[in-house]
Amino acid sequence: MVEDRLGSVFGIVIGRLFEQFYNEELWRQPQPQGTLVSRIDSTIQAVLLEQTTAQRWSSAGVLRWKGTGEGFNPKGLYTNEGELANHVREVLAYGFQTIREHRLLGPYAKAEIKLDHVFDYQGHSCKLAGRADFIIQRMRPHSDLVIVDGKGSRWGSLNTDLNQLWWYAMLYRARHAKLPDKVGFLYWVFSRISWFIPEEAVIDQLQSSVLEDVFAVWKDTPRGVAGFSATPSKENCKFCSYATEQLCPAGFQETSCHR
Repeated sequence: MVEDRLGSVFGIVIGRLFEQFYNEELWRQPQPQGTLVSRIDSTIQAVLLEQTTAQRWSSAGVLRWKGTGEGFNPKGLYTNEGELANHVREVLAYGFQTIREHRLLGPYAKAEIKLDHVFDYQGHSCKLAGRADFIIQRMRPHSDLVIVDGKGSRWGSLNTDLNQLWWYAMLYRARHAKLPDKVGFLYWVFSRISWFIPEEAVIDQLQSSVLEDVFAVWKDTPRGVAGFSATPSKENCKFCSYATEQLCPAGFQETSCHR
């Protein structure tokens, strides 16, 4: 079954627009919101093309717009590109409102920050990877360092996992020898951020558990591959980049069953 990618497009477009806002420092312009609005259509076109083109680690998807008949989905999110663009414009305004309300600007404000770090554990080197949506040293009155993960889902916190934020905090601490002051999920559709304060003990436990698991895999499976079998399930496979027909047929089958 070919995956319907339409549900992913909105979140990718919103994330990409605000990535440009931060990394191109568009906030320095007199009308940054207008600049992003002018980029909506071209960004949507680029994302739609990406989602329907085969990539190195994924096959090409399809776009099933809302409607009846072959190739359509009666429960689809949008009837056409124009409706999608209108939703992006609406939520883009919410995003700027959230930035103002939570003071998401300051001396350091970047998007898509690579946090990869090589850990040493029992004589082994282990690279753990992650990419944070936004890392911001906020302006006054906060004057704190926050890591924010943007969520485009209409379902709020239903599909979020706090360990994702703890993971970013763990990698940030490994690279900078200190924890971020706060981490949070930014729900674009609801103009809301759920904030959490990372604690050393929680991050210590996560790091220890992850490295122990990695070491166990190395110990039981030479070179980390031989004898290592998949344990496919909806939860294990839904966000896995390797659950493709070529790399992991069992995981690919599992994700196909739940599309």
